[in-house]
Amino acid sequence: MTNLSEKYFDNLPKNSNAFLKNSERLKSYQVVVQHGDFAKVNILYNPQKDLWGIIDWEWMAAGYPPLFDLWSLFKSFAYRTDPAKKMEMFDAAFQSLVDSFFQKNWFSDFIKKRIIEYCKIFEIDLNMVYGYFLDYALISTNKYLYDFNMPQFEALFNRILAYALENPQDFLIDQRSPDPISENETLTIDES
Repeated sequence: MTNLSEKYFDNLPKNSNAFLKNSERLKSYQVVVQHGDFAKVNILYNPQKDLWGIIDWEWMAAGYPPLFDLWSLFKSFAYRTDPAKKMEMFDAAFQSLVDSFFQKNWFSDFIKKRIIEYCKIFEIDLNMVYGYFLDYALISTNKYLYDFNMPQFEALFNRILAYALENPQDFLIDQRSPDPISENETLTIDES
């Protein structure tokens, strides 16, 4: 099994928080094996045989933070609250990440519900979810910096990392609350 290189956790932004500066968290990630590029384009379905498949496994490794593949999958849907608004490709991608993870809408509610369900199943502390998202953005930034030499993608993820650090109060799961959705609250998903 390949382990994710620690270089993906380097190159911290100047406004890093205590979570990103504490490298001790990386030890706990070594037990988590994930696809590393889990996106809708890497999921295949054959309706005649009712078979599903996942391709593009070259990024599979131990060392990703929990939820990394879910962040990648949700990002791949490129959801925006105003898809008709004309935007440059990377501005649209940034807006999609903000709309998906930092704005209140039916899609972010859907993501929130899935994340909470996933955390309950795999006994992941909900108070850590925001930190795992920060690491998702940091790893993505550094993949494009170190491995792909794609400055526009590097800048996109660096921009979302900076946004996440500046706006933790808007993140879809409030990491300061021990119970983001109480037992009595129902999460309504309006897909209109």
